[in-house]
Amino acid sequence: MNAESNTAILYITDNGFALAKKLNSLDPNAKVFKFKPDKVSKFWVKHKNFIFIMASGIVVRTIAPLIKNKKTDPAVVVLDEKGEYAISLLSGHLGGANKIVREIAGFLGSQAVVTTASDVNNLPAIDLWAIENHLVIEDWNLLPQVTTKFLNKGNLKVYSDIVISMPTGFQAIDNPESADIIITNKNGLFTRSPASEGKPIHPFIQLYLRPKNLVIGIGCNSGTSADEIESSVRNTLTKNNLSFLSIHSIATIDRKGKEPGIVEFAKKYNFKIITFRPDELNSVKGIQKSESAFKATGAKAVAEPAALLASGSNNVLVPKQKVGNVTVAVAELRSEHRAKNTEQRQKGKLYIVGTGPGGIAHITPYAQNAIRKSDVIVGYSTYLDLIQGLIKDKEIRKR
Repeated sequence: MNAESNTAILYITDNGFALAKKLNSLDPNAKVFKFKPDKVSKFWVKHKNFIFIMASGIVVRTIAPLIKNKKTDPAVVVLDEKGEYAISLLSGHLGGANKIVREIAGFLGSQAVVTTASDVNNLPAIDLWAIENHLVIEDWNLLPQVTTKFLNKGNLKVYSDIVISMPTGFQAIDNPESADIIITNKNGLFTRSPASEGKPIHPFIQLYLRPKNLVIGIGCNSGTSADEIESSVRNTLTKNNLSFLSIHSIATIDRKGKEPGIVEFAKKYNFKIITFRPDELNSVKGIQKSESAFKATGAKAVAEPAALLASGSNNVLVPKQKVGNVTVAVAELRSEHRAKNTEQRQKGKLYIVGTGPGGIAHITPYAQNAIRKSDVIVGYSTYLDLIQGLIKDKEIRKR
């Protein structure tokens, strides 16, 4: 729970209300409501976290018609009125319910109840690991089967053509044909072996995780529609056996950075648009000059040099392809560019707060919220010992 989490706490009885107020001190940004089924349905798409203080049966019957998709459903947590148990009921991984119940249990001194198999077996959740490493799951329907195999065997064979740190239970291999998980931006290269000599086709279920490491260089005529741009990009990637899911960003000349078709296409898929001046594009060596592009923009070329500059690569993965009104080139992010980009997205935040004269009750709501949102706590040991319920399950550095 945090300032952006938009948490709703719902209660029925007076005892439930007392516990709700206590939890509200843990998350001052949470909204407390008297429980009504129609209120839950009204707020379902507005809140990211729901904490119900009541019988789990009531909660199950209330939310059952509202559940749609594990990728979009909010986190649902259930507590008994005494706060002895905090149960992760829905969206334990992607929604963050497991994390929330552990925070609540640490705060109340209660028991966190988590039933997701990966947590129970102390194995990493594949979907969370993928998200944390900026990998896109290509086929979510295969995830349960691969997860079941992981739980049964305790390990998975993983092929990756990018450098990535593997979690516990992931065994890196060099042969993609034998892999349970394949991490690549390529299509059609690591398919199952065809039947031969009467043997069946490779029986493995293989889950593809797509790294976001393709930069698409785009040049286009003014007024080109977003649909035509998208179609040109998709066709180029398909012809070159590359995954659309691996697109990291769009690169183009500065005057095209606000071209409606490019902007609409980028916004549709949340792609960043990176632009360069003509002199920057012209500084790239070995690019074939386009007289029409030079006459229109002052740049010798757009798609290829833009892709190279944005990716930090020395060579394009796909040379420029002219498709109708659109020119497309593809480059792959160099590892240091990818690492730098990831580091920027994971930029941390430092809070400096006081813990009061002693005990959680004496800490201001803002300070409690800052401590709760932090992953690492640094402080004087005597004072940290007084707020164990607030810092449980965090990395502690005592001074």
